[in-house]
Amino acid sequence: MIAPPTHLDGARVLRYAISRHGCFYLVGNQAQEWVPVAAMAICRYDGSDVFYLFKCAPDWDVMHDDDHASVDEAMQAAARQAERETPQWIIVSGD
Repeated sequence: MIAPPTHLDGARVLRYAISRHGCFYLVGNQAQEWVPVAAMAICRYDGSDVFYLFKCAPDWDVMHDDDHASVDEAMQAAARQAERETPQWIIVSGD
């Protein structure tokens, strides 16, 4: 899998993590509904104070997102939602 484009769904990519084993996220906050994704990205729309944790397919198509107050909060959510591995974040932008 290659690095993501600079923007996903119009939001600037700040950090991303590619899964070696298959990251997972919860659908509808139901613990029994895990859906595999290939990567996660933390993004922000220009002019916004909200950070989005995007869960992506191998082609970087955004499958799901949730919003957070900070990059750290988004990284903590990703760690809870990943299974069998800890996301290894690659910094694209320090914002």
